[in-house]
Amino acid sequence: MPIDLPENAYLTNDPSGSGWDCARGFTALTDACVPIAVPENGYLTNADYGAEWACERGFFEIDGRCDPVALPANAFLDQDSYGPGWRCERGFEAVNDTCVAIHLPATPISTDPETAGAATAAFSSRTGSAFLDDSTPRSRPAETSGVRMRIGCRLRYQLTQPTPIIAMLNVHYSRFGDLERADYLVTQPSVPLESYRDAFGNWCTRMVAPAGNLTLSTDGIFRDTGLPDPKAPEAEQHAVQELPFETLAFLLGSRYCDADLLSDEAWRLFESTPPGWARVQAICAFVHSAVSFDYMQASATRTASETLAGGQGVCRDFTHLAIALCRCMNIPARYCTGYLSEFGQPTPHPPDDFAAWMEVFLGGRWWVFDPRNNCPRLGRILIARGRDAADVPLTQTFGPNTLTQFDVWTWDAEDHPAEASSGSRN
Repeated sequence: MPIDLPENAYLTNDPSGSGWDCARGFTALTDACVPIAVPENGYLTNADYGAEWACERGFFEIDGRCDPVALPANAFLDQDSYGPGWRCERGFEAVNDTCVAIHLPATPISTDPETAGAATAAFSSRTGSAFLDDSTPRSRPAETSGVRMRIGCRLRYQLTQPTPIIAMLNVHYSRFGDLERADYLVTQPSVPLESYRDAFGNWCTRMVAPAGNLTLSTDGIFRDTGLPDPKAPEAEQHAVQELPFETLAFLLGSRYCDADLLSDEAWRLFESTPPGWARVQAICAFVHSAVSFDYMQASATRTASETLAGGQGVCRDFTHLAIALCRCMNIPARYCTGYLSEFGQPTPHPPDDFAAWMEVFLGGRWWVFDPRNNCPRLGRILIARGRDAADVPLTQTFGPNTLTQFDVWTWDAEDHPAEASSGSRN
């Protein structure tokens, strides 16, 4: 029998059910498609299941309507889909429906979520507020007052059709407290955004972009200690059987870190090196000297073994090779991507870009190593981490696209105070 197709419906290939589904903006009611009642300050979702509409940013759903978030003083809007819709600024804590100043002792301390509550030193900035040192607690030289960094990016795409996109462009949660001005993701044109945390805790934003030009941008102010990457030459290597469970995944081979193909060479090169910090540093020094940096040789598919064989690549290739060699030597290592400033580096500086480095588990915690630069650097700001680059694509597009603009900045905020991005914010 022919299917009786109601108005505002389309045929489906599903052999079960009615053989039709309602067009976007409509919902099935008996044998008809009726308009979805979207309240003021709400928008239709593209979900095939669950809520058919959601509230715009700055509003929350209550009794079928979108009410504005009551934002107290010293708070900012929060993109999480749960909670009151706001969070307190750095230096304040939520008490009932307000944000009250945190009382800091003479030697302030705070906690780092990455170390599950372990105390880490916090230091006074130029403005008198406090911020976390994300590494090992250490005393701050009297002459070092920290730096205010303006960080952000602008990526423009040409899309030939409506395209789902996942973006991973916001600062990692472990450094969120150091943001003076949050680096919200902005889209032009404005599109509905859904945010979530992936399996590694990275903040991801999902959207469906219309055909045409799409611009993604972020722009924030970040407070950094002004200190270089920490060093701990005494940090020891753990026996595999003593490693915490959560580190074991970072001993295994992965898409770009083909440790199985490099194991024999790794043991030939590094078996005689002292285990621990010295061994990892030897791996970084080897990669730094064995691979030549060349932007023109970037490849989206190059593996660690191919980098070693070819002897050239970009920062992600240096990092993949060093991670694979560490894993061959039974040292957990994970891939990191984010911002890396040129503060303290000789001029002329290359154009700003996103960077890749690794974190290695030694002496009971994770440490930063940078085989591309092979020296401690200032102003390193994490965006995401995973097993390798396959876990942390800054943007993942599910359709044809052309990248027409790519800008990244890590500037001194005192010299560049104005916002770089414009348009609607979601």
